[in-house]
Amino acid sequence: MFRFSSILRILLILIACSINARSAWARVLTGWLEHSAYRIDIPNEQWNGSLIIYCRGLTLEPPKPSELVLNPALSSLLREGFAVAQAGYSSAGWNVEDGLRDTVALQSYFYSHIAKPKAVYLLGESLGGFIVASLLERATDSYSGGVALCAPLAPATWFINGRLLNLRVLFDFYFPKVLPRPDDAAQLPQGVDIFKTADTLLLANPKAATQLERYAGMLSVKDLAAAIELYTVVLTDIRSRVGTTPFDNRNVIYYGFPDALGVNANISRYIPTLSGLTYFRKNDRLTGALREPLIALYPEYDPIVPASISDHYVQMVDDMGTEDLFVRRLEPGEGHCDLSPSEIVKSFHYLVKWHSTGSKPLPGLR
Repeated sequence: MFRFSSILRILLILIACSINARSAWARVLTGWLEHSAYRIDIPNEQWNGSLIIYCRGLTLEPPKPSELVLNPALSSLLREGFAVAQAGYSSAGWNVEDGLRDTVALQSYFYSHIAKPKAVYLLGESLGGFIVASLLERATDSYSGGVALCAPLAPATWFINGRLLNLRVLFDFYFPKVLPRPDDAAQLPQGVDIFKTADTLLLANPKAATQLERYAGMLSVKDLAAAIELYTVVLTDIRSRVGTTPFDNRNVIYYGFPDALGVNANISRYIPTLSGLTYFRKNDRLTGALREPLIALYPEYDPIVPASISDHYVQMVDDMGTEDLFVRRLEPGEGHCDLSPSEIVKSFHYLVKWHSTGSKPLPGLR
């Protein structure tokens, strides 16, 4: 029989071999491009010549190079021979324009300092999925396709006003003057725990909580409070970026409430300024004019970005005649971007096959 010390020695040897093997087949480059951190992972002799550019989701602070890591799905694809590049972006929050610019800059850096890949695929999560779709609409021959995970694939004006703003103003209707108005130029008060505040108020008023849950398609008070917190942060960030009020619910009719007349008569109405009204018409736009294949992957239940939001994009690609370049898939999961690494990798493989053979994957749950 082996003694414990012998077993431990063998385990340490195996771990050391694993570490050495990992360093032998992959190298990591990190640094800054202007004000955007970046990380590039490159398989050495096993590189298949293809690059994955990862577009990250919304963060509260721009990450440093040391904070950029490979998630399990990217690690798996790196082991398969794909190089992976990711930018941290030069700003946090609703950073679509910065994300687009910094992603293109990182791609150019890879071309000039590493090599020009034979294929470039995009993989983005949440707001990063919006960036993926935007890049696939704008690029002529830069990309081979993309996978957007739990992405708000809809006109930015609709997603911001129709989802984020509407839920906030309904929360404010039931709980007035608790949180600062979305059009308030001031930043959020320091030390205010929005989630805890919203959670406490909703638990104390089950009737209001039920009405808001039904309206937003959510299953719990915790999900509702988390959405109120995130939506408030995003609305405040957008107000700060635009420099004026871009929010608009003047013509919204709020229905599905026992006292719908009372709600619509007394709810706060937001009137955008002229520059605010035109902001999203010039920035952060999706048109549906895809140039390369896009797979949109959603968990079965996502309280923050429901799969139904991308119904808008289905209509947009139909209007643009690019429906053959778009497919939506649904996988098990309960939470924002609650998708297993194996599900993400599977959809990515579908994309590679689609690009190489023209075989479009089936929509839905497979």
